[in-house]
Amino acid sequence: MLAPMRPAFLFAALTGLCCGASIPPVRSEPARERVGWALRPDGPDDCRDLAARLASLPGGAREPSRGLGEEGVRLCAEGHVRVGAARLRRAIHSARLGQH
Repeated sequence: MLAPMRPAFLFAALTGLCCGASIPPVRSEPARERVGWALRPDGPDDCRDLAARLASLPGGAREPSRGLGEEGVRLCAEGHVRVGAARLRRAIHSARLGQH
């Protein structure tokens, strides 16, 4: 649950927004510099890496991991790389859960 806002802060925020107070601009970095591990777009190389990682897991050959992996590889091959990589990640997660 969110903590309630203090009345003075709420008043200042609402007064500033409704009375035309300017909000200082946020410094923006170019997209290339912001792209990190979690934000970088998926590509065909990612599909190959994820498929290889799934194949190396003992639980990767069992259902549902195998089906998810096959679907992910198919989607990647059809050009739906983002969705395919997501399916492969789900398959890896499922294979890891099946190992325990």
